[in-house]
Amino acid sequence: MKRQLTQHPLISALLITLVWCLLIEVCFKLISPWIDRLSFLPANGGYVIAQLVLCIFAVILLAFVRGLREAGLTRVPDWKTILPFLPLLIAPLLILVSSGIHLTDPAQIALAFIFTLAIGFSEEIVFRGVVLHLFLPQGVMRAAITASLVFGLIHLGNLFTGQPVGLTIVQVFFAALGGFGLAAPYIRTNAIWPLVIIHMLVDFMQKLAKGFGHSGVEYSNAEMAIYLLGAILIAIYSYWLLRKEQGRQKQGEKPGRIPSVQPGN
Repeated sequence: MKRQLTQHPLISALLITLVWCLLIEVCFKLISPWIDRLSFLPANGGYVIAQLVLCIFAVILLAFVRGLREAGLTRVPDWKTILPFLPLLIAPLLILVSSGIHLTDPAQIALAFIFTLAIGFSEEIVFRGVVLHLFLPQGVMRAAITASLVFGLIHLGNLFTGQPVGLTIVQVFFAALGGFGLAAPYIRTNAIWPLVIIHMLVDFMQKLAKGFGHSGVEYSNAEMAIYLLGAILIAIYSYWLLRKEQGRQKQGEKPGRIPSVQPGN
């Protein structure tokens, strides 16, 4: 089964994405409302539980397709490994500067933190740890572009929730750019935890600025323009990083994404 997944990366990626979208529907339209009706958690507590279920699926998928160790999940990165991720911090900083903080309820802030951490964990495992990995034999640049397009297209599912077409297209574009930006440092270092943290920070800043769950509000055009600038800058940085990785591979160096593992390490 593993071999079939890697032999047909596009079909495998689309299948994984389809399963992911179906799980999201089940978790957030069935599990989340059911938990909310039990009333033993604060508002939006069902969202958190639903997202934690997706985390379990992500870990199982990663263990099956690659293995937790190979994907970098069991390793704590050192500071040299973290360096390529630092430019990505421009994204949460721009959100903080342009939108500020408006969520003030301590319980909702805590839930938003857990929720966004779970989002970062599950989505990075599925779409960088697994989907991106499937395309890597085709070359790092092509893999990053293809995987980011897949990541962007999953947001088309928001159309089925009644979301306006224009806003959905914007989300697809932002997600694809963001996916491309996140891909390069992971390919370079094979460190997934920094990606999880950065992804979480972006989503957490958005929740602090715009509210969480049922209380969320829309973004202004000025905010969207600032976010777009950040996404473009990160995409440019990612492209530069991938070009460097291509050069390293042409010179015969081992890709950062597949570090050699010695017995006993």
